[in-house]
Amino acid sequence: MPKPPTQPYVLMLNYSQFYAVAEAIQMDYVTLHNSITRNPAHGLEKALVERERHNRDALGQVFKMIEAIQPYPNTFAAFEAARAHVQKAEHTLARQGDRRRLCLSLIHI
Repeated sequence: MPKPPTQPYVLMLNYSQFYAVAEAIQMDYVTLHNSITRNPAHGLEKALVERERHNRDALGQVFKMIEAIQPYPNTFAAFEAARAHVQKAEHTLARQGDRRRLCLSLIHI
């Protein structure tokens, strides 16, 4: 699991970059929600792992594009560190078989 950054990052995005990040994150959670609702309760953690593997590439590509044109080389690492905290909570809910709270957590992200 990535370590959280010691210093906060300020990331300036133009509209198309912001849109690309938002789209990648939205698809990330749409994929997870679909996996959760289609799998039996014992498959929740498997759904999380599949989602994380499937969508990391999309988010990685977006952040690499942003890093290539800005002087902030660790934006994806900072995002991954913050996201790791969310994923830890998701996995806890999945292990508990709490499909309802897991789906609700997606709404608040």
